[in-house]
Amino acid sequence: MKDSLGKVDRSLARLVANRNKIQTEIDFHEAEKTQINTESMQEFGEDLAAVERELSAAMTRANEANHFAEDGLSEHNGKERELQRRAHMASK
Repeated sequence: MKDSLGKVDRSLARLVANRNKIQTEIDFHEAEKTQINTESMQEFGEDLAAVERELSAAMTRANEANHFAEDGLSEHNGKERELQRRAHMASK
């Protein structure tokens, strides 16, 4: 009976050791997963910030182009009015 109890104790000790080893592995992988998720979120944030900077720069260029086009149209309209005025004066 004493021998059987010793075997049970050893088996139980092995089971506890295996459980502890498995739990350590689980904890390690959870920590690794958390680190990967954190790094992924940081990379996503950096990528998003880069896209926002590029978008802002593109919007600035578009606004500048729009102002340039408006200035050109205004200048063109002014020249056209001047030509019409001259044509009107010449026809008198």
